Amino acid sequence: MIDQETSILTKTGWKTYDELTISDCVMQWDKVSGKLTWGQVGDVVVKDYSGYMIHITNNRTDQLLTPGHLVLAKYRKSQTHKESMVYSQQYAGNHSKFFSVKLPLAGVYSGEKEFNKELAYIIGWWLTDAYIHSNKKGAVFTQSKPKTLKKLAAALQPYNPKIYVNKPKKVHYNPEHTFYLRNELGDYLLEEWGDREITWDVLNWNLTSRLRLLDGLMDGDGTEETGRQYKIYAKSFWSRRPHRRSIFGALTACLGYRTYENLNKYAVYFNTQHDYTTITKKHHQKPVKYSGKIWTIKCPHGAFLAKRNTKIFITNEG
Repeated sequence: MIDQETSILTKTGWKTYDELTISDCVMQWDKVSGKLTWGQVGDVVVKDYSGYMIHITNNRTDQLLTPGHLVLAKYRKSQTHKESMVYSQQYAGNHSKFFSVKLPLAGVYSGEKEFNKELAYIIGWWLTDAYIHSNKKGAVFTQSKPKTLKKLAAALQPYNPKIYVNKPKKVHYNPEHTFYLRNELGDYLLEEWGDREITWDVLNWNLTSRLRLLDGLMDGDGTEETGRQYKIYAKSFWSRRPHRRSIFGALTACLGYRTYENLNKYAVYFNTQHDYTTITKKHHQKPVKYSGKIWTIKCPHGAFLAKRNTKIFITNEG
């Protein structure tokens, strides 16, 4: 069972044990296919507990579990042992049997709602690096970076925006392009997305549209970098709005990207190459004293998407 600080993903957001009901649908995970789907909660089991818990933690995950709670893992018994091929309930937070284990952190959700993928890209831009014109009747996009300007211009071109180019104030600066839409697209953005806020509904868009939405969000408020130590391709999304970061984290985790949030930097970090993290002996999973509620849920697949201390992972009934 998990601790009271852990929340799980539902259709209306992240919920803790005291917020969940059997009417909720949770994002469940299939250990064979690695796919995510919505599953109805069959039961919410809550108990009082005082004793030791196992804390499984590294830079990518943070799980507090009751002793004996076997989590889903792929494992190696020694340095020369081949990694197990499938996820199974083997790991209870100690390395007496294992050289290393891989713990699942994310999965791919195909989505239930068809949506225009090119419009999804524009919406991503609209929610980040755009604004409502002072006349309250038009949508305005601006950009000066050559790479993202090219993408934005191509996306908006079919809608015939009015384009204004401002010369740079300094020689080494790029000219700023402004795209003004007071037409059908502009009306749609103002009517449907007038508060320029992302909603939980986007999680149900079809996979291609969510990827394009992510692309637009990143072009507006994201950065890309290559990790110096492991040469792993990583991305960061920046926002001072906790609600926006919460939805964004769920969005990337449901695209199969391992994800965590940095509260100090108002950023969500995600990795497009990995949906797991590796725990080795150096991480020293130690028992910690705990007193409070412990809980779990029942759902068809028995595993689901959870979050603790801003780190998203796959957990199971135990």
